[in-house]
Amino acid sequence: MNIFIDETGKKVKLKNMRVSQVKQMTQWGSHKDRLFADYDFPKFENDEIIRWFKVKSTGNRAIVAITDFYGEVVGYISLRKIRTFFKTAEFGVVLNPDKIENGYGTDALNTLAKWFFNKLKYKKLYLTVAKYNDRAYRIYKKMGFEALKFTEESFDNYEINPLSDDKYKSISKYFTVKRGGIFVSCIKMQLTREKFEESKYLKNYI
Repeated sequence: MNIFIDETGKKVKLKNMRVSQVKQMTQWGSHKDRLFADYDFPKFENDEIIRWFKVKSTGNRAIVAITDFYGEVVGYISLRKIRTFFKTAEFGVVLNPDKIENGYGTDALNTLAKWFFNKLKYKKLYLTVAKYNDRAYRIYKKMGFEALKFTEESFDNYEINPLSDDKYKSISKYFTVKRGGIFVSCIKMQLTREKFEESKYLKNYI
């Protein structure tokens, strides 16, 4: 979708992703906790890179590169279900596992939200977070996101079974087996311009 972004935060820059940048992402590290293995970026070949980029950037979708101030791609934001009439969109964020503890994610989220509400003048931003991902949930709540409803999504991680592995016993309650597959309980959340502007997170951030 033809949406332009060129924003600078305190730690990162957000710009429309170029297909050439996807090659960098194939060199990213892997999550040490294999619960998050499905967030590892695949080791795509060139033709797969092009297909992935087209899927993420056509129709009512857009893909945003998160780079540090040296130009390294440290993550990306996938915007989807962009509705220009209703002024709403959904998003998901993925970071290089080797860069997660550097504050890039929180800076990228704040920079995105300010652009989304203040420049695009959109009204609502949606996301879906797994119930077991408490760290992400707390960040979203601090930004002003509110829970809308509970949903279930397919758990597309074939490296682990959180229902049988004792390592994940504390979060196994969030997983169920249905139709021969594993599903995970999730929370759909929304952020409005008003909630973002009044959130303590934004005030502390500025």
